[in-house]
Amino acid sequence: MNFNKNKNNNKLVLTTFITELTNFIELLCNLLPQSKELQQNKTYFISCKKMNPRAILLSWHTDIADNFKKPIEEGNILFFAKHDYKNDPYLKEYSSFIIQMFENLKINIEKLKEDDKKTSMTYIQNLSKISELYIL
Repeated sequence: MNFNKNKNNNKLVLTTFITELTNFIELLCNLLPQSKELQQNKTYFISCKKMNPRAILLSWHTDIADNFKKPIEEGNILFFAKHDYKNDPYLKEYSSFIIQMFENLKINIEKLKEDDKKTSMTYIQNLSKISELYIL
């Protein structure tokens, strides 16, 4: 019985994570409609979400929430604007969506207004916390 409860909780957490990530990508696409990179993220995300949403969450948790815990907790959006994701030795090659998403975000962070940078950081923090709930 306890197993089913955890399974149901994980399904809820996964659904919440995917919804939050969808909202984040939509927000970025609306804020920067001219960004081809963000449109690519959206298209790729839609494909990945259909194939294996759990892999997106696990990748986020491992590659973003765990690796970048300190800048996430500090709300340091500039870290994400400056970091070299493609050459980060800790990011896994299976995480191509997450790596490309942050590379594309990096290109566009400078174009965001201050309030939008804060909102983006809040999404990153929320997604990281949600991914932690899935792992627990």
